[in-house]
Amino acid sequence: WRDRPRGDDARVGSWLRSPPGLSVAASDAPPVRPAKDPSASRYAIDLNAVLSGADWRTTLMVKNIPNRMSQERLGEIFDRVVQGRYNCLILPLDPNRGYNTGFAFINFMDCQSIIPFYQAFHGRPWSSTEDHKGSTKVIELRYSSCQGTSKLLKRWGP
Repeated sequence: WRDRPRGDDARVGSWLRSPPGLSVAASDAPPVRPAKDPSASRYAIDLNAVLSGADWRTTLMVKNIPNRMSQERLGEIFDRVVQGRYNCLILPLDPNRGYNTGFAFINFMDCQSIIPFYQAFHGRPWSSTEDHKGSTKVIELRYSSCQGTSKLLKRWGP
């Protein structure tokens, strides 16, 4: 794997080498599957759909959270943008390590509140927050498969 090309030359089969005396025909190479388009995911957030009222989901999954961040600190960061606009924030903990699992769930009181939250955080590095300057993680927001406070608490609550 170390010798595998990167970028455009990383197509399946383009980096496979046959041992001496054995040739591999192109038809023997595994089929190339198109990459999944993340924007086509049913969990992708489309702000135009939220604005038009076509998408009314209210629960988001926040991914790539620094593992040592506490739920209280996460809430303080989110409150800078959406204070009083969400009613549930859950940051699951890994019971073996005592740190968070790297993702959280936030449920907004209305779908329109997602817009400023998304604009403020999606695609931004955690290093842009004052206490995580060393983090290389980038915030990713998606709709949660579990929608609503009651379902979140049933799945992730105490």
